[in-house]
Amino acid sequence: MFVSAKTTLVFSSWDKTFVDTFLEHLFIEKEVFLGTLRMKPESVAIEHAPDYEKGVKYVCIAPLVLASEEKEDSDMKRFVSPNEDMFSDLLYESTMNRMEQSGRFTPSQIASFYKFQVVADREYLEKIKTEEKKFSRIYLSNKNGKPIEVRGYTIPYVLHSDPLVHDFIFHCGLGELTNEGFGMVDAINDDFTRRLEQYDFVNKFMSV
Repeated sequence: MFVSAKTTLVFSSWDKTFVDTFLEHLFIEKEVFLGTLRMKPESVAIEHAPDYEKGVKYVCIAPLVLASEEKEDSDMKRFVSPNEDMFSDLLYESTMNRMEQSGRFTPSQIASFYKFQVVADREYLEKIKTEEKKFSRIYLSNKNGKPIEVRGYTIPYVLHSDPLVHDFIFHCGLGELTNEGFGMVDAINDDFTRRLEQYDFVNKFMSV
């Protein structure tokens, strides 16, 4: 059951060419189906990055996965408390590996990003526990073409790190399996409306 006439599709990439190509193909279609949901593309807005210097609190738009595909299947489902140091350590290792693989940062830059700490919102975790709800669930993914189960977390947290690390995470996600949509984040202690504006590409394309 859908209770709204409007649907927002959120995606992120550092590659403007990829974004424009995706939008071009999207707006060629008069209707787009997502399962049984039928949508008509109407408009696009770009969300500018928040001010990282002020310190940023994030919320998970998509579940956050800690373990990589190189781990054993049992490790992909293992629970790690967000209050443990290991939670932040695993995300640090993952982020540095992904930043290095991106080819956008020098070895000296990577080495300088040693300040990194993910601090989960303890009040939120306590509230979830009190209400007997879950912030961690098992989700389906795939490994070498075979379905696997991975543990994902949906929690608000504060990240303490270099602005360049913030920018990488804001655009490319946090954790593993971000190429599948896991780990997408948004900033919640910032004026969201001031960061939104219509994307020029749409105006150009729709005027043709």
